[in-house]
Amino acid sequence: VDGASDWDYYDGTSMATPHTAGVVALIWSANPALSNTTVESYLFTTATDLGAAGFDNTYGRGIVNADAAVAKAGK
Repeated sequence: VDGASDWDYYDGTSMATPHTAGVVALIWSANPALSNTTVESYLFTTATDLGAAGFDNTYGRGIVNADAAVAKAGK
């Protein structure tokens, strides 16, 4: 092994967007009848809040919580 790797490091919106899109797909797979607005609400209300309570310019709405969002969609 020569130590070369195909792995790389990414952060910020470059990784947040595809992760969130994946969670949206999981939500819709749990309940395909949900509207766009409802899916958005589930993302926002189940996110783990960071920083100041609610939306803020540093953390936005927080960290997407896939488990909680999908569980809420399945109810």
